[in-house]
Amino acid sequence: MTTSSARNRHRILGGAALGAGVTLAAWLVLRPTTPLSDAADDMAGMPGMEGMAGMPNGAAMSMTDGRVRLTADQVRTFGITVDSASVRPMVDTLRAVGTVTWDETRLRQVTARVDGYVEVLQADFTGTRIHRGAPLLELYAPVVVAAGEDLLAARAMDRRTARSLPGIASAEDDVAGSIRRRLARWDVPESFVERVLADGQVPRRFPITAPMSGLVIEKGVQLGQAIRAGDRLFTIVDPSTVWVEVAFRELDASRVRVGQRGTISLTGETGPPLAGRVTFVHPVIDPATRTLRARLEVQNASGRLQAGRFAAVEIHDSQPPALTVPRTAIITTGTGALVFRMAADGTLEPLRVAVGRVAGDLATITSGLEPGVHVVTSAQYLLEAESNLGAVMKAMVGQMGGNAMPPMDGMGGTAGMDGMPGMPGMPDTTGTP
Repeated sequence: MTTSSARNRHRILGGAALGAGVTLAAWLVLRPTTPLSDAADDMAGMPGMEGMAGMPNGAAMSMTDGRVRLTADQVRTFGITVDSASVRPMVDTLRAVGTVTWDETRLRQVTARVDGYVEVLQADFTGTRIHRGAPLLELYAPVVVAAGEDLLAARAMDRRTARSLPGIASAEDDVAGSIRRRLARWDVPESFVERVLADGQVPRRFPITAPMSGLVIEKGVQLGQAIRAGDRLFTIVDPSTVWVEVAFRELDASRVRVGQRGTISLTGETGPPLAGRVTFVHPVIDPATRTLRARLEVQNASGRLQAGRFAAVEIHDSQPPALTVPRTAIITTGTGALVFRMAADGTLEPLRVAVGRVAGDLATITSGLEPGVHVVTSAQYLLEAESNLGAVMKAMVGQMGGNAMPPMDGMGGTAGMDGMPGMPGMPDTTGTP
């Protein structure tokens, strides 16, 4: 064979292959959708394409009415896994971003009840951790000093009356009681009053103590400052419980309810998530952001949560039991969804299904499937392509009718393309060298 004839033969073969490829591609684009249930048999109707030799382990997939039959070796080779459709409870997860805030029910304001001057300041910076009853500052208040002196005078008068008139109650008892009640209304500690009575003299300063244990998150006073009754001195919070304010999409508003459980993961931390519970859902959608705000209560004994931090929030929404399959078993097509059912003999059959809610790794099936059916959960798109290939070939043969391409030698058919060197059946157009 001359170089010219070889070149001509390669040109003819390349043109034939290109033409076949273009024809097939065009037909695939323009063909109507063929239901999988009408898929072809095993392509035996197309001359020269009896089966698909060359599959793993020398065995070919067989296809009947859109079904694909695989051997056990092929199942292992393709990495096909299956799971069963079953009725189980659905746990839907709502994800959003929240902001940690202080629990407003655990905030206390410390307010001055009398005029005075700050002469000692124990809680001298924001963030100080204090305990209930510990002094925050010491105040010189002239009215408190005067009341203490009146209390000592009343006690002295009571003693003189008792010596001169034994057995007769003194009116000074009522005076002393009135003074003690006045000091209590000014938040003067009882320990201060007992000290006055024990020592017989009035200290210059009295302490203002913490009403609860916690953190000083606001400090509104400085050493030496003159204060008036009603001035806010400190804000204290108990950080053992905090709130996480979360904004959910309006689309998810109906799925957020008081009492739901959730988890909170802190941005930038790899520790285990914290547990929380929805304690309040706002009754109004934010008109600017179209979100619904909800509040989670989270235990914070470890102090990991600081106000102002961002947190990833997951709310677990439990749903009634429903027929479900793994989410990976669902194949979405242009006309709906399908799953592949696997029979005991290795036959795989595509089934049209109606998919309901998808939650996490599960999808609910509302129709088209029965409990206990084994469905393929991996390599489905390979199976779908194989199943559709049968439908494509059958439809092509049917549309081409008698003009179907004769079988090519070497593809399982009889003679074809005589005349081409090395390909009997096709007239030789290359000429004599």
